[in-house]
Amino acid sequence: MTQALTVNGRKIPAGITRYETQINGQPVYGGANDPRMGDLHNKSDPGHFGHIDLARPVYHQGFITVVLKTLRCVCYHCSRITVEETEFKFQRNLRILNRKRRLNAMHEYLRTRKKCEHCNGHQPKYTKVGLHLEAEFSDEMDSIPGGGDRKQFLPAAKTVEIFSRMREEDMKALGLDVTWARPEWLCISVMPVPPIHPPVVPFRPVSCY
Repeated sequence: MTQALTVNGRKIPAGITRYETQINGQPVYGGANDPRMGDLHNKSDPGHFGHIDLARPVYHQGFITVVLKTLRCVCYHCSRITVEETEFKFQRNLRILNRKRRLNAMHEYLRTRKKCEHCNGHQPKYTKVGLHLEAEFSDEMDSIPGGGDRKQFLPAAKTVEIFSRMREEDMKALGLDVTWARPEWLCISVMPVPPIHPPVVPFRPVSCY
């Protein structure tokens, strides 16, 4: 995203408005290499990142395992952790100080839960398939989301919706950092765009003969 401005009397709107990145070797205003972002190698003003808002969220392959483990711990319907906080194993896992180990322990404890103890909602079975996640809904569910197929790909937008409803207490219980690593941020909704990288002049070795 870039700010609106006027160049040579022509108004240029904010954001990406053109598909071209360069014309005649020059960056295009409104393209992904918009000159308004500056020059990465300009030491006096190294520029700044822009961003592109995606039409819908997508999974980040670096975080998809954490996303999968978190989904298996919370309710598809109400976004609460699927057991009561008073249960012995839950309380025992809360005492694990290392956040990664705590998430792994909670995942092993909760992943096979078929029903949420808070809302009685039936839980789907989640699996990773390629670069996506798949949800297999229980035969006991009266209404199957997304068209009625028991087994279907789970859109990242639905995952973001589930995570956005989570209570901060539950995020902390799973070992997630509510300041820097909220679960809904583990999916990509915005793509960063770096400042312009000027073309590199090809190296031509000088003959010694």
